[in-house]
Amino acid sequence: MSIHRQQLLQIYHHALKAVHGRESVARYLRQHQAFDQPPAIIAIGKAAPAMMLGALDVLGEQVQQGLLITKQGLLTPNQAFTKSKIICLESNHPVPDQQSIDAGQQLITFLQNLPQTTPVICLISGGASALVEVLPDDLSLQDLQRVNQYLLSSGLDIQQMNAIRQQLSCIKGGRLANYFHPHQQTVLGLYISDVPSDDLSIIGSGLLVTPKPLDASQQTQIQHIFTELALPCTVKQIPPAHQLNIEHNIVASSRIGRLAALDMAKKLEIEPIYCADELLVGDVFEAADMIVQTLKQNAGLYIWSSETTVQLPETIGRGGRCQTLALTIAQQIVDNEHYFVLAGSTDGNDGSHLVAGALVDGDTINRGKTQGLEADEYLQTADTGSFLDVTGDLIDTGETGTNVMDLILAWRV
Repeated sequence: MSIHRQQLLQIYHHALKAVHGRESVARYLRQHQAFDQPPAIIAIGKAAPAMMLGALDVLGEQVQQGLLITKQGLLTPNQAFTKSKIICLESNHPVPDQQSIDAGQQLITFLQNLPQTTPVICLISGGASALVEVLPDDLSLQDLQRVNQYLLSSGLDIQQMNAIRQQLSCIKGGRLANYFHPHQQTVLGLYISDVPSDDLSIIGSGLLVTPKPLDASQQTQIQHIFTELALPCTVKQIPPAHQLNIEHNIVASSRIGRLAALDMAKKLEIEPIYCADELLVGDVFEAADMIVQTLKQNAGLYIWSSETTVQLPETIGRGGRCQTLALTIAQQIVDNEHYFVLAGSTDGNDGSHLVAGALVDGDTINRGKTQGLEADEYLQTADTGSFLDVTGDLIDTGETGTNVMDLILAWRV
């Protein structure tokens, strides 16, 4: 592996460490929080196990009860959870299933059994939208699954998707607050943000934060989707939830990840470095074109956070938006030894492929051709991971304990 590829991977892994759920929650609690009574802890999301461990690192035996809801396969036997009487549930992601509904009922029961004097810590990260749900009476699980399958291939951005999910839920859009005791003494919300602008009403579809009212165009768009999917739903404005004494804090975000990447790049004496505050959003192919044009204009290392969208064919292979972005860029930098681009998720999963993303260079396409592969065919069938697996360009981190959107490192040396 070339030194440039090694350094990009080093930067990427340093950024992941900086936003790890365990370290981020523990750091916050050590610096800010003390409780007069033993707290209860609720952790929901793909980073829930790591965030729960961070809380237990600081609070230890103070924690008498807790509820953890995370993605299937992310829980491993952990003595800390057993000692602290944490109820651990696994649910499905990205499409909710019966486990998601069961988790929703357990969440409500857990909240309703808490004394109002018990402080509650809510640890929320990306993925919560699918992992836990309470449905209105007129909506079935099959309806919910049909909506989510549509959303995942629609090309809609995360704000648009979660606005739709909030319409179909009894707990999203801030309505989980309605299940707390109305005079709950203390509620602390700690978040790992996987959304643009760190909007708390979007993270996990806003379990504890009521969103802004929908404008007329948003209402029309959502109602059109409901009609297209034959859902028995009418778009409504979400009323404010019960007013609780909630303190909200973001403990890890894309910005923290970018700054950590910048710090490591400086330590590696890379220059120049451009760390963008603006997110890469919108169509994945347009984002790929923009990255290549930026590299052509000026040499250096560019650091972006990304939340691109991709429209999927009816049948898909292995891959996700990071691998699609990487392979599209690889086509445009073929035979150029000065270009290296890493596109990686921060949760370790990129779309339908359980790898984080890919690191491509000017020889990626040629490595594929020597094996008889044509990149266009794999892009058209959303099977980019199969191509990049053969070329040796995939990044497999395993589960990362965090989720702060994608990280893009583009370098012209």
